[in-house]
Amino acid sequence: MFEIMFGLIFVFIFGSFIFVFIKGIKQNKNAPLLHVDAEIVDKEKVRHSSNNTSSHTRYYLSFKVRSGDIIRLSVSSDVFNYLFVGDTGVLEFKGTQFVGFGKKDDQE
Repeated sequence: MFEIMFGLIFVFIFGSFIFVFIKGIKQNKNAPLLHVDAEIVDKEKVRHSSNNTSSHTRYYLSFKVRSGDIIRLSVSSDVFNYLFVGDTGVLEFKGTQFVGFGKKDDQE
């Protein structure tokens, strides 16, 4: 009896995770591609350890847009290392997915 209850709970939790993941993918697919003026206001590197032998790092940039809202997006390590707090430019994103950031030159 315990095994059946545990199995049902596991299937419910796993199914919920898959549902949320697929819903997020659909939202990004249907979201419009936006181009907004933005400034990078924060950088964050988050390390996740799955066990003693491996870890995974995610990189996030926070952008302040003209309305004052802060948008935090996951980016690749290359983008993370290329951009700095204080950089301004045009942020391109689709839903919760980072597409690009065109830096404005300091000489403008």
